[in-house]
Amino acid sequence: MNENVEKLAKNLVNYSCSLKKGEKILIEGGQDAENLICAIVKEVYKVGGYPFVDIKNQAINREILKGTSKEHSSLMASYMLPKITDMDAYIGITASRNIYELSNVDKNRIQDYNVYYQKPIHHDVRVTKTKWVILQYPTPSFAQMAGKPTDDFEKFYYDVCNLDYAKMNRAMDNLKNLMEKTDK
Repeated sequence: MNENVEKLAKNLVNYSCSLKKGEKILIEGGQDAENLICAIVKEVYKVGGYPFVDIKNQAINREILKGTSKEHSSLMASYMLPKITDMDAYIGITASRNIYELSNVDKNRIQDYNVYYQKPIHHDVRVTKTKWVILQYPTPSFAQMAGKPTDDFEKFYYDVCNLDYAKMNRAMDNLKNLMEKTDK
């Protein structure tokens, strides 16, 4: 497995989610992020946590959204609520093959989905009650949006995602303390 992927998984589990032994984590991601999801699962086990995984597929999601309604979106939320409520942490990984996959879905159906599924699951529970992080996986589509070849974009992506954010956070705390002292 790629050492950049392993390092990112370690950072996501240990720094971003600060997962502890015995905690449960839901990992949702696109099928193209399989190697990162596998690395995250291994890292969760290393810390003594319990991984739960849902693989997402935008083409399937598009078909569901094309026919969904307020009632259907609410039903989907009622099935997902016990699961997300039971989690201590969440990692969401977008891995789009085509960023325009949902462009032909009626905006009212997307709005119903956002109000009756996304809001109760993600805004009301995940954001307020779990340790969470969301990121986009470096797919060729993502590299294309950045106007870069895939290899160059992946290098840039992992360089940024694998910075020592704990060290940066400590440096910012030191700077903040220094600024507070000079303000007095």
